[in-house]
Amino acid sequence: MQAPRIEEYYRYSNEKKILSELLTQEFRDNYRSALDVGAGNGRISQILSDRSSKLSLCEPNEFYQKTLKEKFPMATLLPLPIQNAILENYDCILASQSMYYHPQENWIPIIERLMRHLDCGGDLHLIVNSDQGDWWDAVKGIWSVTPETLGFNYFPSSRLIQKLSKMYHLKTKRFSYQLQFPDRISLENYIKRSCVPFKTKTPELESILKSYLQSIPADNLHMDYLSDLISLKRLDL
Repeated sequence: MQAPRIEEYYRYSNEKKILSELLTQEFRDNYRSALDVGAGNGRISQILSDRSSKLSLCEPNEFYQKTLKEKFPMATLLPLPIQNAILENYDCILASQSMYYHPQENWIPIIERLMRHLDCGGDLHLIVNSDQGDWWDAVKGIWSVTPETLGFNYFPSSRLIQKLSKMYHLKTKRFSYQLQFPDRISLENYIKRSCVPFKTKTPELESILKSYLQSIPADNLHMDYLSDLISLKRLDL
């Protein structure tokens, strides 16, 4: 079974360490029931597992399901995309870097569905890449021309936060982390394969990407990422 594209990202990134420290502070000490949407390899799910009486893990990718079953034998595994999964009610839902698998027009409906499955006073924590920083510098040239040609979907975080702020009580926290590469070839291969993957290539798009790569100083072997933690609270039932 082929490893997901995100696994190449994990090779170079310290995001999971930074995010684990952040969520350890943001999460409450105890939850009745929690859901992790896009649980992946379960590293972040472990924090919820330690603090929840009941844990559900939504992970449609078969690559991760065996690992999740072994790590969390008492958890409920939902092996379907979140829009098709049968959900209960929870007092904490986490969706960390998992929205990119859904078309932009589905982001708000998915968030609305998750909010409906929160108990009163419950929290939905979304983590998405920010539309600032080196990641956005790499992506925005393509995204602004033909976002549908990219191998993922993105709703710019500043616009997402603005829209959600009109719908829910929210707070945000921006955090930074770094990807460090051993050499220039690794940096460029990562950007081409994982950072700016194409579903369809055209000479115009390849020219945009080439110009971006040429703009990176020759001695620069890192990328500074910014992500936004968007926390929404359900205040009514």
